[in-house]
Amino acid sequence: MEARSLLPYLTGEQTEAREFVFAEHAGDRILSGTEFMTMIRDRRWKLVHFVESDEGQLFDLIADPQEIDDLWDKAEHQDTKRLLINEILKWRIRSDLKTQGWTEAIVQAGAGHSPIKKTPEAR
Repeated sequence: MEARSLLPYLTGEQTEAREFVFAEHAGDRILSGTEFMTMIRDRRWKLVHFVESDEGQLFDLIADPQEIDDLWDKAEHQDTKRLLINEILKWRIRSDLKTQGWTEAIVQAGAGHSPIKKTPEAR
């Protein structure tokens, strides 16, 4: 898991605001109709991408704070959609790099159980 503390925001400490906020949700009893979704938002835009579909949602949060008018298919917003999807891809790459090996580290520390059985050759 990757995360940044919200404590500086809660204590009023001077900190640089994030350009984007990301969220992911995998299939469970709450999320239906898709196996996995990713959300990205900034001060103006919110985009929801469904991994196994060409469908998604795009909202202008300034013009439409209630998220009623989905702009996903509107021609005049395709550049914004592409930019935000590209930011999701960059975030995934950076996130993967930051979290490489964390599962193995937890297993080695004895805090978890690895479902992967290593052969002597793989060690």
